[in-house]
Amino acid sequence: MNVCLPPAAVTVRTLAQLTRLHEPDVHLVVLERPFDPALTRAAWSLPTDTRLVLRGRPDALADALRGHLAAEQEPLATDVARWSAVLADLLGAEALGLRLTATDRPTCPAFHVDRVDVRLITTWAGAGTEFLAEADVDRRWLGYAGRGESLGETGLIRPGARPRQLPPQAVGLFKGERWPGNEGRGVVHRSPPVPAGSRRVLLTLDVLA
Repeated sequence: MNVCLPPAAVTVRTLAQLTRLHEPDVHLVVLERPFDPALTRAAWSLPTDTRLVLRGRPDALADALRGHLAAEQEPLATDVARWSAVLADLLGAEALGLRLTATDRPTCPAFHVDRVDVRLITTWAGAGTEFLAEADVDRRWLGYAGRGESLGETGLIRPGARPRQLPPQAVGLFKGERWPGNEGRGVVHRSPPVPAGSRRVLLTLDVLA
């Protein structure tokens, strides 16, 4: 008898281990990488309320981004080039969608799932994305987790559970609802609260084709 295990989040240390994303019972792979101060400095230099959306081939996306950056922000383009190449190699991606956001407010404050195959998320500066372990979430309440309610009142998070969070600059590969066989199993996640006087700079890369 085949047993369908609940999807799991796994933490890896090397690029080669990102292939765990292909395992049916893994829905989130987190790669922890050494903190890069130059990357954070470049991110902080972006204006607040920056919101940039680009689409293109993995090998062209970084150059497209450079057209919107100052010289001192080159580490951001270099990072995009690296992770675009990783997605092309890991998933055979031929087209990617990039979203770069610098904000002093949560961009997606309610817990949700993404209607994509895979979304790469990394926070260049500020707090990392929050997510829920599968055992901690009651998916019947997705969409009812009101922004003005405490998490315990929504019913979405099971008693005693707490959100987990990506470490600073860690890279998360989040399976969405459109990954083959993953409908109803996309990673439940949200933007964390942003303290007054602080900001957050976030990069996402979506596999489009």
